[in-house]
Amino acid sequence: MTAEVAIITKLAIAVAADSAVTVGETKVHRSTTKIFAISRDIAAMIYGYSELGGMPWEIVLKRFRAEHGPGAFPTVQACYERIRAFVNEPRFKIDEGATESLIRFSIEVIEVVRDSVADLPEGQREVNSIQELIEREIREYGEIEGTIEYVSPDLATFTKDAEDIIQSVVESVFEDIEYKPPSELLPKFAALVFAALNSPYMSDFMSGLVVFGYGETELFPQLYEVAFDCLPFGQLRTMFIDQTNVLHDGAAIYPLAEREVMDSVLRGVTPHLHEMFVETASVIASEVAERIINDNVKEDERTVSIALARKVITEVIENFGEISEEYIKDTYVYGMVETIDNMPKEDIAVLAEALVEITALRIKTSRDIESVAGPVDVCLITKGDGLIWIKRKHYFDLAKNLQYLYRRYGVPVAVPLHGGDDGAE
Repeated sequence: MTAEVAIITKLAIAVAADSAVTVGETKVHRSTTKIFAISRDIAAMIYGYSELGGMPWEIVLKRFRAEHGPGAFPTVQACYERIRAFVNEPRFKIDEGATESLIRFSIEVIEVVRDSVADLPEGQREVNSIQELIEREIREYGEIEGTIEYVSPDLATFTKDAEDIIQSVVESVFEDIEYKPPSELLPKFAALVFAALNSPYMSDFMSGLVVFGYGETELFPQLYEVAFDCLPFGQLRTMFIDQTNVLHDGAAIYPLAEREVMDSVLRGVTPHLHEMFVETASVIASEVAERIINDNVKEDERTVSIALARKVITEVIENFGEISEEYIKDTYVYGMVETIDNMPKEDIAVLAEALVEITALRIKTSRDIESVAGPVDVCLITKGDGLIWIKRKHYFDLAKNLQYLYRRYGVPVAVPLHGGDDGAE
């Protein structure tokens, strides 16, 4: 898990990220780099899975910086589009990694059907029943909102190319319930994975890429966020998430990845808790209405009365959700955003760091694995000064590696003449 935040105003954009990466269920490394300079005025940040098809994002972004960073980009979006094209080059494609990503993706998709089959009595696990479950899932993928960018083969080609993968995944997944689906269902499972790939569904192994800063033609900071997920047969699969327009929308705070703690600070309540309040109000209202109807309405009229009551309750609860959401914004969000809009740029960086630190502290004191931890990297980008590191970790001591500054920035360094290894290459 990751805690990252971007705060954007007309003057600057400040970004902060923790250094933790979770491996497996319990292991946490606390020295991962998640923010990368791209050019003088643009940087990129990653969250979620640190690789795409077996290729670490760090390699891709540093290689991109070396080959394209010295050049200027007209807009932040143009920079992202060039990064996407760069990632799509054959040299960054690892066949084994692409296959593994499709396997992981297929497992997540097929496990949903497996869980539904597990709930069926053994005598009802027939081909038709399982086929209906698969078709239901296919319809649900078709209803997911969003736009996916993915050059997909047709279903027949995908079914043929992915046959061995789908078969092995189905056998592996259904082993848990000691059931082997009939072979005639394999094309249906392939169609299910195909539907998921062509929908905006993002798996647990997705990578978020945030490109932010200033393009040459942009007077105000911009942020462009895209999700990358799976690399089926070497084809990129991405979904646009968000793009800022600070001129029209004003200042904003963008929590990323592990955002529940930040939301509670910014909104006064987490979105999950707000949803729970609305659902609880709906349950209570329905129960009260049914009790009143059962006690005061004739039995032959109760069905109609309950149906009418539920319709009214649905409208009232929707109105309650909208009113409470507006109250949260008026009481907490709008005032904070107005304050941030007039903050000095150095205070924006302090706030960004604080939001990540408070998330790390909250998780540290909870029973959950400490998935947000380590040093917090903080950078600030302004139109005049470009990218400035407020806090930045190194995995080495700069004082002992002066040649790095020369290689990286062309900065002349004094090489010690006295004894010992001077670190020269």
